[in-house]
Amino acid sequence: MSDFYDQERDIAAEGQRAALFYAKQDRAREQRASLSLGDALPARMKEIREVYIPAYRECGAAGSFAIAMMNDALTRAERALAAGDLTEMISVYQELMEFKI
Repeated sequence: MSDFYDQERDIAAEGQRAALFYAKQDRAREQRASLSLGDALPARMKEIREVYIPAYRECGAAGSFAIAMMNDALTRAERALAAGDLTEMISVYQELMEFKI
């Protein structure tokens, strides 16, 4: 009987973690809606590095291709920011926005 309660508690905890995660994602989307590209692009880059890449890393080998794509986009974003290339910043920002968990 104890195993049942342990499983039930684990499921409830997982649900709470998921709810907090999605609430955080919603707040991030709302904040991004009011940012300029100069603010939104670095914020999205940070989010990809801190949230998305670790989540895909947990998938093991299955997430490695997505991580490689994210790293490539992040490199291009860094170069676009350094060069002040507005068209590339817009393009790479749109690409970064397409990544999902």
